[in-house]
Amino acid sequence: MDSRAFLRQVQRRFCSRWQQDAVTAAYLLDWLTTPGALIIDPLAGHGTYGCAAIVGARHLIGVEADAERFAKAVEALRGQRSPSIP
Repeated sequence: MDSRAFLRQVQRRFCSRWQQDAVTAAYLLDWLTTPGALIIDPLAGHGTYGCAAIVGARHLIGVEADAERFAKAVEALRGQRSPSIP
């Protein structure tokens, strides 16, 4: 599965009413950063930008105050193959 298809799958599974589009998130990260860049997401929500960051070979620091949203973000990010996610 290519990265765009994977991001669409993540979006369908973890989507909320206010969530950003995963494909757009990946596009923006590709446009504004380079692989290996550190992405800081202070409103991590459901992990859309975090997933896009990991798929795009970026590093991530994500923060979310809402415990339910944080749990969904962690679940989404664990679906990525990153050794830095416990």
